[in-house]
This record gives sequence, C-alpha cells and structure tokens, in this order.
Amino acid sequence: MYSLDYLRKKNFLINSLLFLLIFLLFYKGFKNPITYDEAQTYLNYVEPKDIYKFAIANNHPFNSLLMIGSTYFGTSEIYLRLPNLIMGSLFIIASYKISIKSKYPEITFLILTFTPYLFEFFSLARGYGLSAVLLFFGTINYFYREWNKYSILFSSILFFFAIYSIFPSSIYVFSFFAVVTYSELKKKNIIIFLFSSLIVSFASYQTLRWTITISEYDL
Repeated sequence: MYSLDYLRKKNFLINSLLFLLIFLLFYKGFKNPITYDEAQTYLNYVEPKDIYKFAIANNHPFNSLLMIGSTYFGTSEIYLRLPNLIMGSLFIIASYKISIKSKYPEITFLILTFTPYLFEFFSLARGYGLSAVLLFFGTINYFYREWNKYSILFSSILFFFAIYSIFPSSIYVFSFFAVVTYSELKKKNIIIFLFSSLIVSFASYQTLRWTITISEYDL
C-alpha cells in the first residue's frame, strides 16, 4: 500500500507535467518563426481559400481547411498553428487520462508525450500533428474503450480526416484494418465493418490519385 503523502506527490508531478507541456506547446507555437512550408501552405491554399489546388506538394487539405477558419482571428504564427496546438493539447490531455489509470502513470505519460518529433508536429501549421492525433484517437477508441458495433465506424471517421491531413496515413489505416478484420467478422459486424471500410477506402483512393497527379507534373 502506498502512503497518502506518496500518492499526493505522484499526482502533483504528473499534473505539473500536464500543464507544463501544454504551456510549452503554446509558447513554442507563438515564438517559433514561420517555416517555408507553413508559409507556402498559407499563401497557396489558405489565403485564396482553395484547398483543392495542387500547385505544389504542400497541401494537407484538412489542415488547410482548419487554417482557413483559424486565420479569421489573425494571420500571425499562433493563429496559423492554432488547429495543431488545440489538437496537440487534446493529445496531451488524453495521454494524461490514460496514464493516471496505469500502474506507472509517470512513465506512461512520458512515453506518450515526450516524443520530440511529435511535439514538433503539434507546433507547426502542417497536417502531421493533426494526423497523429486522429490516428491515436481512432486507435484508442477501438482498443481502449469498451467495444461496441459502432466502434469501428467512429474510428474510421477519425481515420478519414487523418488521411486528408497527411496522405501516407493510409498506410497505418490499412494496417489497422488488417489487424481488426478477423475480430469484426467473428463478431458478425459485417455491414458496419464494410461501410467503415468504404469510408477509409474512398479517402485513400482520392488522396492516392492526388499524389500521383502531383508526381506526374513534378510538383
């Protein structure tokens, strides 16, 4: 049995890490100078409000769409990055919720959140951070929460937006479906599983077609 004082110290530590990470995330998003790719995304897709133009290979459609909304408040770096900063904060909070239920909450929280590249993604106005969070939530929804016949459908909707955030997310989604197919068929959840498969297949097909188009013209 742990003492009450020990448990309080553990809670204080992980709570402090939670607020520190969210603060650092927004501070980084506010202070970092704009990158070339962020500027190109803004100039080519956000400012003209055209998320389907493929003049360069810098369009992450779902991210561009969210940026169109966030830049109504302003066009400084913090507003360009606001969608990713919010999603990054949700990821940190979800990691905290998962961690406090684990046997070693501090270690679990550190493993989930102290990944340098992931933290970098959350502070950039690009689709990588959005995709990472959506894939994470989709996976957690299916494996961590209690299963019901609509679990695969909700995860597929999250995966749909992840694919439109960054196109290679299709590779992860394909792997996910390869893992869960047997379980869904065994539970006779065939109709919802097939509908879910169509949702992610449509997104994968369309983004693959766009990728081929970009490659053909060396964009």
